[in-house]
Amino acid sequence: MAVKVNPEIEEYIDNLEYDDKIKRCLKEILYLELERYNENYAQYSADYNRIIERYLER
Repeated sequence: MAVKVNPEIEEYIDNLEYDDKIKRCLKEILYLELERYNENYAQYSADYNRIIERYLER
């Protein structure tokens, strides 16, 4: 799943006075966390939809 990152955040990381390896590491962690958030959001949304559908069927 591709994640979309606010360009200002990427620019902020790019402008940090750290070694490039650390900056790449920070970006990779950011992408991973956003991907996990998106996956969890999708799961929660699916769970909520199932609950709502179950109650609408009653």
